[in-house]
Amino acid sequence: MQIAMTIKGLMVDPVTNMPIIILRDEAGGRVLPIWVGIFEANAIALQIENISTPRPMTHDLLRNVIQDLNASVQKIVVCDLQENTFYALIYLALDGGTVANNNLGDYKLPSIKDIPQLKTVLVKTTGGVGPLDSKPIGEFANNGPPAAIANAIADAVGVRVFDLPVKAENVYQALKERGLINHKERKIHKR
Repeated sequence: MQIAMTIKGLMVDPVTNMPIIILRDEAGGRVLPIWVGIFEANAIALQIENISTPRPMTHDLLRNVIQDLNASVQKIVVCDLQENTFYALIYLALDGGTVANNNLGDYKLPSIKDIPQLKTVLVKTTGGVGPLDSKPIGEFANNGPPAAIANAIADAVGVRVFDLPVKAENVYQALKERGLINHKERKIHKR
């Protein structure tokens, strides 16, 4: 029996300190907590809050592929739980039919023979950011937690710290510069 559920919200498990997505049925009588990783929770929170990122994230790629196929998501069914991992089927409506498969063995995985011949082209430029004017190659990691921590500190104490890692000394210095600390009494004034 399938029960339609929607995302009620995100929370943090106080014991494991891991994010949890809370799904709730339409009547509100049943809930399903699903523990997720920090990066997954961050992506879900960004989507819920309708916050755009400077570059597409993995779920954006999947959404774009579904849209380019002229398909739509009919439903997502949580169908299994193995070793504390939930498995789900994504049902797509495509050309009047339905596609659903959770068996990766049915998909062709590319091998070295499938990769086209690559040609290396060196472009001469100047002014790299690294040692000896070197430049980075590849993609930078999308590291959301430091920004979230800095935002939380700014919301809590009223000053923004831009240097990473965020240290108590940096927060204290920023509070002192803004005149929010009384040096004689050593009290922090509320905003």
